[in-house]
Amino acid sequence: MTSLNSWLRALCCVGMAMALACSDDDGVPEVDAGGGEDAAREDSGGGGEDAGGGGEDAGRDEDAGTEDDAGMDEDAGMMMMTCPAADERVCDGMCIDPRANPDHCGGCGNACADGEVCAGGACADACPRGTTECDGGCVSTGNDPDHCGRCGNECAVGAVCAAGDCECTRGAVECSGECVDTGSDPRHCGGCGDACADGEVCADGVCAGACADGETDCDGACTNTDSDFRNCGACGNTCPLEARCARGTCNCPLDEEVCGDGCVNTAEDPLHCGGCGMACDAGEICRGGRCALDCGDLMACDGECVNTGSDPANCGDCGNVCADGETCARGRCTSTCPRPLVVCDAMCVSTQTDPAHCGACGNACRDGQVCDAGECVGCPGRLTACDGECVDTSRDAMNCGGCGIACGDREVCTRGSCRGISPGGA
Repeated sequence: MTSLNSWLRALCCVGMAMALACSDDDGVPEVDAGGGEDAAREDSGGGGEDAGGGGEDAGRDEDAGTEDDAGMDEDAGMMMMTCPAADERVCDGMCIDPRANPDHCGGCGNACADGEVCAGGACADACPRGTTECDGGCVSTGNDPDHCGRCGNECAVGAVCAAGDCECTRGAVECSGECVDTGSDPRHCGGCGDACADGEVCADGVCAGACADGETDCDGACTNTDSDFRNCGACGNTCPLEARCARGTCNCPLDEEVCGDGCVNTAEDPLHCGGCGMACDAGEICRGGRCALDCGDLMACDGECVNTGSDPANCGDCGNVCADGETCARGRCTSTCPRPLVVCDAMCVSTQTDPAHCGACGNACRDGQVCDAGECVGCPGRLTACDGECVDTSRDAMNCGGCGIACGDREVCTRGSCRGISPGGA
């Protein structure tokens, strides 16, 4: 599942590390493996990752020579391999995302079983609501640069994925297949291909001998690390697309925080529910920062989805049991059902519309049918029967491409596929 971008980034890091090693006469310098994860995550099988946009996790294993984190044999005198992205780690000599890699789900070598997917670093039977399965991993096609808009659609180097589209951002232009800032990039200073000479820097699109006072030289680019989103607070610390750099800190929009390489709302994001990397299980949603069973219009009671409007064991609320001889109608226990409802299996139902009691108690409609005026009928035209209703799966956000396939909060259903929309405030 390792993308071309991951390979290029990894090779770049190895090359830089080898260059540093050649300049050190005392031996191989120690390099942070950069892929270690919080011990709590290892214990839980997919819980928390480092929440910051590049910050080091206090729970990191201090033994940088482990094979999982380094991917290379330190005893053989080889330089440690590191991954530039905070949410990646080295496994089998490659940079991978342990949150969505079924061969290394949650950690190196932790392979999911056949038929399972990797969701937030934990193997599951299905992807959480709002994510899409791509190559056995659960991703958000609205902002994943390796699967932008659809599985396998990889953005160019430096480009971002915003609302399912690859784009260069904030004044950057595409030069030789990557997004660059011609105002500060020494390889393209002032325009694509206009490279500065060795030892020169690029300042405001002009090659110069040194950066002006108050600016920082970041690999030949003159920048203000207090406000530059590409080098926020330090060279190479890039803020997410939705964030702004102020006083050297990446700031996300209101109610969002930086998790890995994006801004997310931890109150509703199923991959970061209540905190970065705290993924909900398959079949759960994130509500108020806590994972809960995804019951749609129903209510979760003791691990099951129930209709509190008609369930006599949970009438009006979980655990509110009706007395013997009573039924539950519209969330209230009663000895009789209000017309035109009738009692079926101790519940008040409409035999005119209920597919389990169509026309009479116990007369269930077949799969693909709905109950219309007390008769089981098929759906007209291209409509599909989903939960007793005829829906258009080509544009129904709750049944996109098939019954029960729900789009995320920032997605719409178009031609049977969930597609991202522009996030508010971005």
